[in-house]
Amino acid sequence: DMRGNSITGDRLVWESDLDGGLGTGATIRRDDLTNGHHEITVTGTDGSGYSTSVSTRILIADPPTAKILAPADGSSFAVLDEVVYEGRCTDWQENPVTGSEVYWDPRPCMADPHDMQCSVAFYVPGRDTTTLRCRDANGLTAEVSVAIDVYVSYESKIEPYLLGFGCSDCHGAIRQGGVVRRGACVDLTTGGNANGPLIVAGDTSQGILIPKLLTGHHDPTPEALMTSIPWVWMPLEMIETWWTMDLLAHWIAEGAPDN
Repeated sequence: DMRGNSITGDRLVWESDLDGGLGTGATIRRDDLTNGHHEITVTGTDGSGYSTSVSTRILIADPPTAKILAPADGSSFAVLDEVVYEGRCTDWQENPVTGSEVYWDPRPCMADPHDMQCSVAFYVPGRDTTTLRCRDANGLTAEVSVAIDVYVSYESKIEPYLLGFGCSDCHGAIRQGGVVRRGACVDLTTGGNANGPLIVAGDTSQGILIPKLLTGHHDPTPEALMTSIPWVWMPLEMIETWWTMDLLAHWIAEGAPDN
């Protein structure tokens, strides 16, 4: 007051232009204020009935909401299949958050990481986790993640490429040299000759298939190897090694599933 005495207790009244009375005292705590811009006013009244007020403006807002619409968390895709990523971020008023304040981490597509829809083909099998992050105009942030499993498909990525290596010339349904018939997934694990089995499911250190392919037992046809591979500029030898070590070896290590 005018004599320098502190005004305390119920002589200090707090109000919000949105929520009305908030309480009394030198300090108040509230966790139930309405979302929006508040003008907070505290009024002090001395023992003589004289009052004075001071105000400040604050914003109460929920953090933004980040959603990944696609792909579904835990879904599975074959290597080189198209995976569509689609996300959305909105602030507390459900206005879209766009531009540089919203991005994928790490970038799933070669396009602008700020694009909310893009597609990508994964070249290496395994689990991939991608996070969508956003920050609204108030500096509040949100994030959400999605994990997908990328697998090697025998039907679309193993069998066709073995054809490209020319395996069926000697190990097909007509000519069965080496007592190995390459015509079905089961034949790779059950067939064999004096040098041992072609593959041992779950163990890439066993079997003669990978060593034979890497040592040029068969030369693949460029057409067969490049048909489903986007990077046609890559040298044929690199494609052959990539397919053998990253796809075939992974498929064997996973138990050679007939998928």
